[in-house]
Amino acid sequence: MTGRRVSMTHPAGDARPRARVVAVASAGLATVIAVVGVFGLWSSRELEAGADRALAAIHLSGAYAHAATAIAAEESFERKYRLEPGPDVRARLDDASADLAAALAEVEIHGDADDRARVRVVGVAHTTYLMWMDHMFAAVDDGDLATVLLIDSSKMEPAFETMSTTVSGAATQREQAAVAQLADLNRLESITSWLAPTVLLVGLLVAAGLLSVIRSHRRMLDTERARAVEDSLHDALTGLPNRTLLTARLDEALDTDDRDGPRTETALLLIDLDRFKEINDTFGHGYGDQLLRQAGQRLAGFAGERSTVSRLGGDEFAILLPDVPSVDAATRAARLVLAALRTPFRVEGVDLDVDASIGVVVSGQHGRDSTTLMQRADVAMYVAKTEQIGVSVYDPTGDAHSPSRLALLGELRRAIDHEDSCCTTSPRCGSGTAHSSARRPSSGGSTPNAGSSCRASSSRSPSTPASSPRSCTWCSTPRSPRCAPGRPPADGRRSRSTCPPGTCSTPTSPCRSRTSSPSTRSSRSSFSSR
Repeated sequence: MTGRRVSMTHPAGDARPRARVVAVASAGLATVIAVVGVFGLWSSRELEAGADRALAAIHLSGAYAHAATAIAAEESFERKYRLEPGPDVRARLDDASADLAAALAEVEIHGDADDRARVRVVGVAHTTYLMWMDHMFAAVDDGDLATVLLIDSSKMEPAFETMSTTVSGAATQREQAAVAQLADLNRLESITSWLAPTVLLVGLLVAAGLLSVIRSHRRMLDTERARAVEDSLHDALTGLPNRTLLTARLDEALDTDDRDGPRTETALLLIDLDRFKEINDTFGHGYGDQLLRQAGQRLAGFAGERSTVSRLGGDEFAILLPDVPSVDAATRAARLVLAALRTPFRVEGVDLDVDASIGVVVSGQHGRDSTTLMQRADVAMYVAKTEQIGVSVYDPTGDAHSPSRLALLGELRRAIDHEDSCCTTSPRCGSGTAHSSARRPSSGGSTPNAGSSCRASSSRSPSTPASSPRSCTWCSTPRSPRCAPGRPPADGRRSRSTCPPGTCSTPTSPCRSRTSSPSTRSSRSSFSSR
């Protein structure tokens, strides 16, 4: 028992030191990496700062040397002028003075407070030197040698001595500082030269580890980003493109149509599954989801490589067909899709029969932008569903939301409110359609579209029975010969006659007449449903 306990306790005793060693090694590695990193940063900054200091010291020493050279040149040209006076010597003396001023400016910019104090001292001495130099040159020109010697010994020599001593002493001091800065820079370089390979090696190892981590994280992020983009552009249930991707591809196809011209067009088929809600309510959402997946797969198999099959939501799908030669071709494709969807779907051993209503639009003929085409495809699909015809091509006359119809209704409403127009509806004999017209009288009040007449052909809407009678509304204004066969009622109310179906409604038709108050005029402003 004792030996067994010893044999059991040894591994645990060995594991704890190993764990401590690993912890210490990890901490030591982290410390070494941190120390190497800090040293590398410090050494690089120190080298940069040392180089800057050395360059500044060299530059300042050079400026002092330049100033000393300019002072010596001034003295040389001043003495030459005594022997050979002339404008050439005077010009070269002015150049030397300008060089001295430039050198002193460099010292003032790059030097410290002591250097700027030296610049002020030299500047004052140089001003005195130039002033008395002009007096001496005037005495030279006059041939007054005694005055020349007096000015040179008592005035110019002290100023020159001040300039020369100050500049030469500063130049020597700055030269020594530059040499010291260079020596410090060399020491730093020698220290870091043998550490550079070590720092580089450790840096490469650390960089390799970090790069591996970064790449793994980047791959993970790219995968997640691609998945997010895929999810945002595709339907989660069927995997088909959603409305956003369909709209983008429709815009691309329309741009292609604009570039290629009228040779090809783009068709859009909007599909709504009939009886899907009944199946969903009867068998449950699981059956409905499987039915939608199978419908999407069947539609995707029907479409070509350049076509796009999309699920818009619920039981609505869409197929984008580029390069369609005509509306007839798009209609034939829609009928093939309808036949494919009418084949039963087998879900969990149950054959499910569905039908579909398909709206068809073609670019160029039914719209030139994706918004208009989608809206009109929805209108065509609604017509196919309400009339149970399977496939319907968009027809503007069946679109109750057309801008022209809304504008016409607005004009009629305003005309009736102002009582200055005539609205007549006369069914054709033996026809299900009626011609409605709104006219201004030949004279009288004004409307926003004065002098214009609006005439539209109104077909039976889905909500209006074919056998409903047509109403003839007479305006209270007797100025138009079509408005009333005689004078209007004395109380200003309109006279309304209800004509029998299938007869021509004319001012001489034998219609039963009744009057209606102006309060009902809004109910008669919608002419297309009467």
